[in-house]
Order: sequence, then structure tokens, then C-alpha cells
Amino acid sequence: MNILIVTLPNDIHSLTVAKVLSGWGHQVMCMSWSDFPQLLSLSYVLKDGRDQLLLRHAGLNLEWTTLDVVWNHRFLDAVPPAEIAAPDRKPIELSAKILHQGLLQVMAQHAFLVNSFTAKQLFDNKLFQLRTLADCGFTVPATLISNDRSEISAFIRQQHGCVVKPLKFMKWDCGEYNATLYTTVIDDISQFHALAISACPMIYQEKIHKLHELRVVVFGRQITTFRIDSQQAAASAVDWRVPSYTELRVVVIETPDDIRRQIDRFMAHTGFCYGSFDFAVTPEGRYVCFEFNETGQFLWLEQLCPEVPLLDMFCRFLQSRDPQFLYQQSEDAVRYVAVHQQVVASKIPWQQQHVEVSFDKRFKEHLA
Repeated sequence: MNILIVTLPNDIHSLTVAKVLSGWGHQVMCMSWSDFPQLLSLSYVLKDGRDQLLLRHAGLNLEWTTLDVVWNHRFLDAVPPAEIAAPDRKPIELSAKILHQGLLQVMAQHAFLVNSFTAKQLFDNKLFQLRTLADCGFTVPATLISNDRSEISAFIRQQHGCVVKPLKFMKWDCGEYNATLYTTVIDDISQFHALAISACPMIYQEKIHKLHELRVVVFGRQITTFRIDSQQAAASAVDWRVPSYTELRVVVIETPDDIRRQIDRFMAHTGFCYGSFDFAVTPEGRYVCFEFNETGQFLWLEQLCPEVPLLDMFCRFLQSRDPQFLYQQSEDAVRYVAVHQQVVASKIPWQQQHVEVSFDKRFKEHLA
């Protein structure tokens, strides 16, 4: 099979998946859209009713008349060459985005997309996603999305304080590192400048008292649930992404029946076939869903719970091309630790040459 992985430059998760699939005899390419147009050239040919995709990157030439699987893992904007004049950069970036989106729509007619562009466009929006989660039976926190100071103040008073988070993951490039905005407890906004509130809408939600949290990973119909003991340390109590993932205590558990039914309903309704759900479990036993992440990293969970072969599971899911996939574990399941070591030790051209970009540096150790 021909498999395309759209990802970040040198993302170790993508390279590890590619290593396994290549070893199983498939032709695999990892493509970082930030390399377009400087290092990546792309041509789409439509002739006599047939498609052809031509990719050239760092000396690697691929001509595919069929694409069987596309894993849309992570997407970065195109980066025009530095010598391009400032007024020309936006039109170039827009043209590149239109090309990428058009390709995804065409690919959807032939290839198994993980996930589809249409589903991502609709349901990756946090406002619409929360509404959809509620429609599918999930319990979601009381939520206000606003830039109206009076509405926000009233909501905070009603909730006796709340948490605030961005509508989309935010980062500020500080050179050696990225500054990021995680979920933050807020009890009062009177000390903030009025423009700081009105200039940018944010998500304000009730504070959920947590016993622990769940990360639920979905590949097709295969659902695997991990309990994250986030309340054991102050650093992870509000947002478990703040400390290093290696500091978290994580164990695999059985998926509650109600959660399984809600997830099946959501995936069928939205058209997603892969992703991760985040829940809090309250002392009263309620399951409160915070979000669905359709591009969430998952192999770190196998590092912490090596008895769960998520790498093998995901690769067999891609190979199956089946949105109803269920995993059948075998004794020869590939393991992330072993393949990760092989990838880091190898030196493949497309692992090295990329346009320099600033992206999410939270998992520096995941970069080859």
C-alpha cells in the first residue's frame, strides 16, 4: 500500500509508525507541509479521469497514481522563502493552503483518511465540538465562550471561580522554548486590563473537582482507556499537560460501558475514526468530558504502560483501512521502545532536511 503521513518535521511518533509500516512492505512517506515550497514540490495531475500525485523532497521522488492511506497527524502552514517580499507572502501561504485542502478532499475519494478533512473542519472547533459532545450524551462542564467582560464576571461569580482556556492551543515563540497557555484557574478578572479581556474570546468553564482523569484512545472501534492520577501532584492538578508526561502515574483500565456507548455515538455522528477523549472523574463518580482531540499524541502512553501495544495497534489500524477496526493482539506485536531506538539510531534523508520552523516544543524528546 501507499501511505502518506502529514506531520511535523522529524516527529518521532510519525517516524516510528513509518518505520513499522515500511517494515511490513508498504511504501510510506512523511510529509511536512512547512517544507512547501522551499524543499517540497508537489504536483497534482488529472488526465483522462485519473489522478496522479507527484512529490519531490530532499532527493526523494514519489509518483503515486493511488494513495491508500493518509494519516493527517499534524499540519503546519507553508513557509515561503525568506527572500519573498512581505506583500507576497500571504497570497503564497493562502495558495498553499488551498492546494493542501483540495488534495485532502480528492484523497478522500480514494484513500482511507485518518481523519477526514471534512470532520476536522466541522468538529475540531471547540465551540461546536462541545455542543456536539453534549448532543451525544456526554456530560460537559458549564461553559461560557466570550469576550464580554460583564458576562464573564457574572459567570465567574455564579461558578464561584472557574477555569479559563484558549479556543485553540496557543504558543509564543521565545527562541529556545515556546511559552504556552494551559488551563488556568481564575477567580476574578477585575485586575486585568479591559482590552486583555475584550480583544480575545476564551473558554470559561466551571471548575470540576477531580478524583482522577481519563485519556481514552480510539482507533476505529478499538477503545483503550488510561487513568491519569493527576491529583497526586499540584503541578498536574489543574492541567496534567503542565509537568513532563514522565512524571505522571498512568494505568490502563476497563472502559466504562456508558463512555463506550457515548464514544461510539460521537464517532459515528462526526465521521472521525481516530482520536483521544479527555475526562475527569469526580468524587461522586461522574464522568465529565472536556474535549476530543483528533490529533493527540498517544505513544507516550505506551511508554508509561508498556503492556499496551499502542504502536502495533495503530499501525494495524492504518493497514486495515477499516473504520470499524478491532485489534487482535499477537505475541509478535511491535513495541514502541524497540522501534523508537531504531529510528533514533537511523539516518534517513527525509528525517534530517527540513525548513526551520517554530512548532510545539513540549515533547522535545520526541524529536529525532
